[in-house]
Amino acid sequence: LATLIEWTNRFKADNSALFLDRADPPSITAIANYHHAANPEFCDHRSVYAFPLSDAWNTWTGQNRIQMDVPDFGEFLETNAKDLLNPTPAMLGQGEPASHWETQAIEIAAMLNGRFGDQAQMLALGRDFRIRVDERAAIKVDRATGQNSLAFSEDHTDGEGQPLRLPSLFMIKIPVFDRGPVYPLLVRFLYRARGGVKLFYGIYDPETALNDAIDEAAEAARTGTGLPLFEGTPEAL
Repeated sequence: LATLIEWTNRFKADNSALFLDRADPPSITAIANYHHAANPEFCDHRSVYAFPLSDAWNTWTGQNRIQMDVPDFGEFLETNAKDLLNPTPAMLGQGEPASHWETQAIEIAAMLNGRFGDQAQMLALGRDFRIRVDERAAIKVDRATGQNSLAFSEDHTDGEGQPLRLPSLFMIKIPVFDRGPVYPLLVRFLYRARGGVKLFYGIYDPETALNDAIDEAAEAARTGTGLPLFEGTPEAL
């Protein structure tokens, strides 16, 4: 992005323009000889910056909601431990939120009735996760109508038979684009108990983080060049 800005500043004129395309993959196109208000130009002196997604973004989104065996889940977390972000005191209810993303994380956690886990807790879950599922069925008879109803319930307990208390949320911090700024992302910790324990995670609203990163880069290009920025694709050559 910095190189695109430098290139644009080297060749720009009063008719130059930028175009932001949000397609997959997103890109910014700088056209040095764009049309004048009254006279058309060839629009062929251009440079394109195609946002390169970071390795960390591809890794986490690539495994998003993919169910894994406990050892595989643990290995995944250990391999990417550098991306795990400990919850801040504000997120643990120990102080006032100091940033916009902290406030958002707290509000989402409250909406999901979730509890944050820290780096050590998540790594421990990946190393040793034991769960026991106790299933019960109850038949209820309505004497007035003679109708029967069958209800099933499950109790999930840990290896010692105690009620299972697990962190349902954790945080990661990764760059969206290669060599770009890092973004904190809220992640749900999920498991499936029936038919063998499977662990997995779900990134909460990754599209917003992607759009935020695109918006910040586009604003940096606009302010760094002083040129108008249009959303969409420029005219084909």
